[in-house]
Amino acid sequence: VLFRLVQRAVPEVRDHAALAQAEALLALEQPEQACRYFRTAADSPNRDLAALGRVGKVTCLLRSGDRRGEVAFRLLVKRYPSLPQAPDLRYELGRAREGWKNRWGALVQYRSVDLMYPGSAAAVKARKRMKELALKGFRPRAYSWKERVQRAERLLRTGPLALMRQAVAELLEARGLTAELRARAHLMAASMARK
Repeated sequence: VLFRLVQRAVPEVRDHAALAQAEALLALEQPEQACRYFRTAADSPNRDLAALGRVGKVTCLLRSGDRRGEVAFRLLVKRYPSLPQAPDLRYELGRAREGWKNRWGALVQYRSVDLMYPGSAAAVKARKRMKELALKGFRPRAYSWKERVQRAERLLRTGPLALMRQAVAELLEARGLTAELRARAHLMAASMARK
């Protein structure tokens, strides 16, 4: 009873509690129930809590298979272009698309996670899903040489080291690189040697 009184008197306490409850429900794989609490946090006057609530709301919509999650995702990344949770949300969108029987659309998301955030935990899961879908006949479009160089450059900034070394070694051995892309690959190799 006292906690409820405090929640009414101090909205930020209510919003923190809603966010904690939503995250607990999401961890218990109850995304529909979590959405209600994430909505409360998303309406918080505290900007940080509101942002976390919006991210959580998109996550729970996607995990519950609600098609509104895709639109909510697009609006969220438009509002927050440098969103740290973007790799995870893109992966969740891929999983939701698989649930909607849109395997090609899922592959697009998994491929973008691996290309844009190759060192992230979401990329590890995305690569695994791409391999599993490939076994079912759904193969992603191969990376162009330019995409492979860009991906390696991102790995150089973020790691992990083993994946970065492998990507750069493959580029140095490749025969189809333009002079500019080959120069970028050699620059990455030199940069790795200094690390």
